[in-house]
Amino acid sequence: MDVLQQQAQLLRRFQREELRRYLFPSTLLFILSIGLGAGLCIASQEAGEAIVEQFIEMATQAGAMTEEGGISFFGILSNNWRAMLLILCYGLLPFLFLPALALFSNGALIGIMLSYYQQHGLSVLLALAAIVPHGIFELPALVIAGAAGLCLCHALTRKILHSPQAPSLLQTAENVLRLLLLTLFPLVLIAAIIETYITPALLSLLIP
Repeated sequence: MDVLQQQAQLLRRFQREELRRYLFPSTLLFILSIGLGAGLCIASQEAGEAIVEQFIEMATQAGAMTEEGGISFFGILSNNWRAMLLILCYGLLPFLFLPALALFSNGALIGIMLSYYQQHGLSVLLALAAIVPHGIFELPALVIAGAAGLCLCHALTRKILHSPQAPSLLQTAENVLRLLLLTLFPLVLIAAIIETYITPALLSLLIP
């Protein structure tokens, strides 16, 4: 327990002293990308339909959805876990700040999905019921992962440029690993449970 408490304390220090500087721009970018995605679908319904169909096909191939349209718990969990790891790995590429691109693409996809279902007669209540319960955990995890990836990329870039204020890469990597294990994994685990077992039950109550 003492070891876990120590790790949690180190994680809180990292969140307070470093990660928080990247959370606001990451959150703002994510929100703006949702709006842009919705705008794209409104401007070109055909493009929105093509993207949604491609996403559903990719989700099925990744094991997140069954061929019958059901949801696989382990598929959802592993898919979200890989997404978090990928965003963090993007941060290992200096100068490019690719985690921002990952945040933008994920946010735009959400906006496209929302607009797509609204155009096809899905009520706002149903759309919120389908996204909000698990999204309360999954979307913050996505934004936090993006912020951590940007933090890692910035630290690596400053180190390459020999910035006198460059943080220790080893310490940054350790902090990101703590974040992954103590924050991101629990969030995506809870989100997968809700999306698999609670969201379908909720939707069945709302759909006649």
